[in-house]
Amino acid sequence: MIEYIVFDLGNVIVRFNPYLNLKEFIRETGADENLIFSFFSSQTERQFTEGHISTAEFFLTMKKELNISVSLDYFDRIYSDIFSPDFQVWDIISALKHLYPLALLSNTNELHFKHIYKTYPIVRELTPHILSFKEGCQKPDKRIFDILLERIGKTPDQVLFIDDTEENIRAAQKHGIHAILHTDAHTLQKGLKAHDITCAL
Repeated sequence: MIEYIVFDLGNVIVRFNPYLNLKEFIRETGADENLIFSFFSSQTERQFTEGHISTAEFFLTMKKELNISVSLDYFDRIYSDIFSPDFQVWDIISALKHLYPLALLSNTNELHFKHIYKTYPIVRELTPHILSFKEGCQKPDKRIFDILLERIGKTPDQVLFIDDTEENIRAAQKHGIHAILHTDAHTLQKGLKAHDITCAL
C-alpha cells in the first residue's frame, strides 16, 4: 500500500527551459554559444548539482571558462529565471496533501532551488526535500533513493515516485519503488488512478 508520494521538481512541479535567457546572455556578455553549451553540460555543472563545489566556485569557473565579466546577481537571474508553474500539477498536489505525506526528490543546485523555493511556494507543501546538491549524489544513483527511504522512514513498496525521466523511473523501480513517468497532469492523474489513488480537484 502506498504511504508516501514523492515528486520530482523540474518538468513535474515546475516546467523549465534552460535556453530561455540564452540570447540575452550572449548579447550582454559576448560569450561564445558553443562554449556555453559545453560548460553547462560539463563535469563542473555536475559537481555543482551534486554540491561538490560551491556557488562561488561554480560562478568563478564559469566566468573563466567563458571569458566573461558579469556580477553574480546578473548571472543568477539569467541562470535561474528559467522556470514556470504547472498549475494543473499544483492542483493535484494540493488535493493529495490531504491524503498522503508528500516529499520532493530533485537533481538541482543551490541557485536553482533558492530561486524556486522563493518564487513557487507549492514546494513548501512537500517535506522532506531530498536535493542532490545537499546529498552529494543525484538520480539515478541508488544512493539517493536509499537516502530518501531512510529520511521518510518507509520501505520501497510503500513509496510512489513521480519523475519525467525514464532513466530515473527505471532506477526507482529497480529499487522496488512504485513509479509514474510524468508527461502532463492528465497522465499523472491516470497514473495515480492505476495505483488506486484518486483526489478531488
